[in-house]
Amino acid sequence: MPLQPTHRVASTALNFRSAPDLQPSNRIAVLSSQQPVEKLAEHDASWWRVAVELHGRRGD
Repeated sequence: MPLQPTHRVASTALNFRSAPDLQPSNRIAVLSSQQPVEKLAEHDASWWRVAVELHGRRGD
């Protein structure tokens, strides 16, 4: 399914993680400022589940 961006990364960099937990082992990538993302769900105010396109592939 193609990415349907709903938001953009507002910070300088954002850690894209596999789970809403601050563990070094669950960091998938670092998203850059203005990277398009598609919001899929909201865990709480500080954690969103998003989909992104990285290296030509969709990840969520």
